[in-house]
Amino acid sequence: MVLWQRIPLALKIAVPGLLIVFLVATGKSDPIPNSPPPVPEKKTVPVVEAKPSTHRVSVFSQGTVEPRRRITLAAEVSGRIVEVDAQFVDGGFFDQGQILIRIEDSDYQAALLQARARVAEAQQALATELGQARQARREWRDLGNANANELFLRKPHIAAARARLKAAQGDLAKAQKDLQRTRISVPFSGRIDRIHVDLGQYVSAGTELASVYDNSTVQIRLPLSDEQLGLLSLPMTGAEDGDETRVTIEGVIGREPHEWAGKIFRTAGSVDNRSRMIYAIAEVNNQGDVPLMVGMFVEARVQSKPLANVIELPRGAIFQRNRIYTLDNNDRVVPVEVEVLSSDETTVWIRASVHGNARVMASRQSFVSPGQQVLPRSAEVLALSPAVNQDTR
Repeated sequence: MVLWQRIPLALKIAVPGLLIVFLVATGKSDPIPNSPPPVPEKKTVPVVEAKPSTHRVSVFSQGTVEPRRRITLAAEVSGRIVEVDAQFVDGGFFDQGQILIRIEDSDYQAALLQARARVAEAQQALATELGQARQARREWRDLGNANANELFLRKPHIAAARARLKAAQGDLAKAQKDLQRTRISVPFSGRIDRIHVDLGQYVSAGTELASVYDNSTVQIRLPLSDEQLGLLSLPMTGAEDGDETRVTIEGVIGREPHEWAGKIFRTAGSVDNRSRMIYAIAEVNNQGDVPLMVGMFVEARVQSKPLANVIELPRGAIFQRNRIYTLDNNDRVVPVEVEVLSSDETTVWIRASVHGNARVMASRQSFVSPGQQVLPRSAEVLALSPAVNQDTR
């Protein structure tokens, strides 16, 4: 005990410390060499072959169904409405020439009789003047002078009589026309949009009676952008015979989808100032089993002209609106910007700066990044192999 107290404090601390360091250094196991990092597994991606060729694509637009011909029916004579057709109601149908309204015509019947009487009086006056002229020529001839003046021969009287006869005949034609105008019809078959008068109402010339339209043919104004216009062959300077573009109209009636075939014969005369769109006018024969209703909102699908160097791909090949992923010779991912021409639920048609038969990823772009090396497989093969699909996700 006395010996331990005589040992200096520094030595008491240093000796145990050195002993511990020695034990740690000599007791350490031999180092194990580090193994190389694991090589990441290549992701399997579905690819399709890009084959540029000539295609006709669909250009989509939409619009509202409008009648091709719409007019406001107005009274041409005054009077009280004494009869209306049963179809003279909002939404009623009518045939060409069908009498929809009859205005009281007693005054016009009387005017017609008076006009006929004036014609008869004018005819009698003309006949009298012609007879007197013949008598005057005979009298002047008996006097032995061939140069009779026009007044003696009653030529001014005959001219006035003939003018009065023409005026009376004009009044008769007007009276007949006014009588016909008491029976109001439309020169085409169609439908009544809205009526403005009814039985017993007094109307004057110019009174609006109803709004009507021809429902045998309807039209849809389809807005098109400049890019869409470039894909179509539309009549811009006036359609010639046979110059037409087919269009398919799609709409829903009673929760049932329907399609109608139409044609585009013309375009609007100017560009819309607000939207900068140009309107193509599609016409549809509306006499089928399920007619288009005026005011319906419909979708339109217009077939384009033949387009060269177009690539058809699955819709899933497009991401970020206008990009695709292609694979180079080393199966590395290369992003490419494209021009999307058209698309539907399953297919997209594009133009892109890619070499012929380039490989394009059909889907799963979010699982890879540009420059990454992948394992390409045909999209059709992967679609038939659920196990492969599951591994690659």
